[in-house]
Amino acid sequence: VAQCVSRDLSTWEPAEPFWDPRRYVALECPEVFEWGGWWYLVYSEFSDAFTTRYRMARSLDGPWVVPEHDTLDGRAFYAAKSAERDGRRLFFGWIASREGGADDGAWQWAGTMSVLEAEQRADGTLAFHPTQELRDTFADPVDVVPAETVLSAPDGCTSVVSSEDAPSAFRLSARFDLTEGTREAGLLLRASADGDEGYVLRLEPHRHRLVLDRWPRQQTGTEQWHISGDVPFVVELERPCRLDPGEHDLEVIVDGDLCVATVDDATVLSTRLYDRPAGRVGAFVGEGTATLSHLTLAPRATPQPGRPLDDAATLDGDVLDGDLLAATT
Repeated sequence: VAQCVSRDLSTWEPAEPFWDPRRYVALECPEVFEWGGWWYLVYSEFSDAFTTRYRMARSLDGPWVVPEHDTLDGRAFYAAKSAERDGRRLFFGWIASREGGADDGAWQWAGTMSVLEAEQRADGTLAFHPTQELRDTFADPVDVVPAETVLSAPDGCTSVVSSEDAPSAFRLSARFDLTEGTREAGLLLRASADGDEGYVLRLEPHRHRLVLDRWPRQQTGTEQWHISGDVPFVVELERPCRLDPGEHDLEVIVDGDLCVATVDDATVLSTRLYDRPAGRVGAFVGEGTATLSHLTLAPRATPQPGRPLDDAATLDGDVLDGDLLAATT
């Protein structure tokens, strides 16, 4: 991260690099800001992970600390820059599109703008989640399954699926109470009526991560060995998060082919869902037991007469686009 200095804001002279970690191909879109006694350096890693990271320090002179979870989002959210508003810190990045509008297409440069809000923890580390303004664009939630539904499959997998297809835009919220030793649990998106096909947002407590999976996976032919069974999930779409036994919230906002999942209001996974444009929603557990405190779905709210849907969310009366799709580049 290069640095130039000036005493009059007119003439500038190069100085020692602001930060020189000797890593990555490039440190794109860097920014520095102060918040609550901490300095933050945010940059986008144009390298193997293609993601936006942050470092933290008590002084502009460093040393820059690497938090345990140092990314804002996953592979599909990039080039985020932030702004402060009334004490809040908002990050504006894009959800990358894929070539050909297909799940297996190569990630493209740029996509659809998306906004995440950061929360500062007591130790200075940051948690990320969608803004309340976006959440408020959805109507009141309805139960997909009765509260306190128990899913148990000690040696196998079990699921519950909605009775009808979900709308094209919705907010799905679940709270899982995971018993110790449970290997996996999560949500089904755009699933078949029996739950055997669809997108899978899978919590893996033994690996402390959230991943996006799908079934069927990529197929290169008609025989069983042509299924990409050795690729257990979309490799770029993996998010580390603490998943100790107990309660964990998993929220998903879907808007057309856009998808933003959040674990415990702290860990975000944004992506695209192209190949399956419709289907049901549900929840599952694999090799373990979990209680669903709730599983609810909220459709996109109907806009008020004369008020565009995109203007439904505001900050102090100023329009802040309530839709995920705010700008496309």
